[in-house]
Amino acid sequence: MATKEFLGQKLPYMTNPQKKYLEKIQIPLDGYQTGVQRELKNLEKEEASWTLTDLIASGAQFPSTLMGKTTYIDPDNTFLVGYKAFLNLRSAYRFMAEHAQTALNDTVLCKECLYLTAYCLKCLCGWPLVDKNQVTKDGVSLAQMPTFLNAVIADAPEDFIAELRNLLMTPERNWDKITTARGKATVFLAAGRFEEAYQHAEQLQAIADKRKKPLYFWRHYAQGIKAIIDHDEEFLNIILPDLVSRYRVGPPEVPYMMAYPALGLAKLAVKNGLQVTIDTMDCPQALIQPAQMDYSRLELPRPKYGFPWEKEAKE
Repeated sequence: MATKEFLGQKLPYMTNPQKKYLEKIQIPLDGYQTGVQRELKNLEKEEASWTLTDLIASGAQFPSTLMGKTTYIDPDNTFLVGYKAFLNLRSAYRFMAEHAQTALNDTVLCKECLYLTAYCLKCLCGWPLVDKNQVTKDGVSLAQMPTFLNAVIADAPEDFIAELRNLLMTPERNWDKITTARGKATVFLAAGRFEEAYQHAEQLQAIADKRKKPLYFWRHYAQGIKAIIDHDEEFLNIILPDLVSRYRVGPPEVPYMMAYPALGLAKLAVKNGLQVTIDTMDCPQALIQPAQMDYSRLELPRPKYGFPWEKEAKE
């Protein structure tokens, strides 16, 4: 069962740290757009199409000096102009989405930015993992379940969601038991593969319970997935506020402004015919209720000289 600190208690629309943060921030969307424009400029460079193999073949070296001794770093994908641009764009679009919804009350713009966040993750998945330590593996695996849910929350096309799901589920990228269990439970639920989703939710719950310090958030997340599959509306509407409350326990200086796991579950619940009652700043009905969206008019970021996999297809 869930612990008494949160379960069943009335949830405030927002926390004091969230309220203070909203009162303090004065950055308009133009401020975020500056960072976006900088990264789009980087994508115009020829090396934005490189893979790590191309970077190493160029003879580039990355020295590091510590206590007067110089060593050379083995680069990973984050040293690539294109890969790093999409990493930064993903973060920028997520901040813009949160700002649009919480500060501007602009749900359409929020969804567009969430879609772009998920699109950037899909692009990152295209770069091959060839560094010997596979440093960036978690960035393109089921560990990115919250970003996958961004696509669901944004009402992205089903084929886009399916493609992102398949990319994140590549077996060689997924090694950690808990991130794999919660990721598979989520993506299978989104795909309507309920038996598999339930199985992985039970696995996630078991893992969370076995920890020396039980992982209540993921235990309750698993229970939420099972409640959706069981059409247990009453229990789901107890679990969702609990998840939001637990998600709110973050750094007070820059609090979490969107409870993506709870919001994603709420969205999937409604899509599966359940009524969801939660409506808070960080889990609003405006994003929970499905809506028809058309993202075909968006100008999607891409390297001027093509993605690496596009270049390979031509050779």
